[in-house]
Amino acid sequence: MNKSLQRKQGIINSGSLEHAATYSKVISEKLLSSSEYKSAKVVFTYNPFKGEADISDFNKYAESHGKIVAYPICLGGGNMVAAVPKPGASWVEGKFGLMSPTIEGATIVPPEGINLVIVPCVAFSPKNMMRLGMGGGYYDRYLPKCINAKCIAAAFEIQRIDELCTDPWDAPLDAIVTELKRYV
Repeated sequence: MNKSLQRKQGIINSGSLEHAATYSKVISEKLLSSSEYKSAKVVFTYNPFKGEADISDFNKYAESHGKIVAYPICLGGGNMVAAVPKPGASWVEGKFGLMSPTIEGATIVPPEGINLVIVPCVAFSPKNMMRLGMGGGYYDRYLPKCINAKCIAAAFEIQRIDELCTDPWDAPLDAIVTELKRYV
């Protein structure tokens, strides 16, 4: 099986989850109770997209409890920045249909200023602590720059693939949190 097929399988599997909303809430609660979240000042998170765990509850809680919360803006050439929306900032549908703050309505946080990255994925392997995203390589380029951050993927257990296809440039994770367990 190749990455493309594994990605499709992860999306199909998550789409078949009858209790995805409930599982997403459990994942958010686990992330909020983690030591990495509790010690973080700056959190780089995501807005959910097809096949990804919906961590909207996590995002809302972090924003309302004093964390600096940044969201990705995908730029050209596979580059991404972490953007903290200013109060009243506009959001737009960016690359790939992802909702992002406008670059004009946000403050860009340097990657080394981030303490915790919540990484989206559609498939993961606890065996090698790797994940598959949507296939653009944005996170694999960005995560190595987050030298002061712990990187945790949010995923559904049904997206676990023990023998996940990887490439040398894929960025490993510090942990993976699902509705059933935390992998480290």
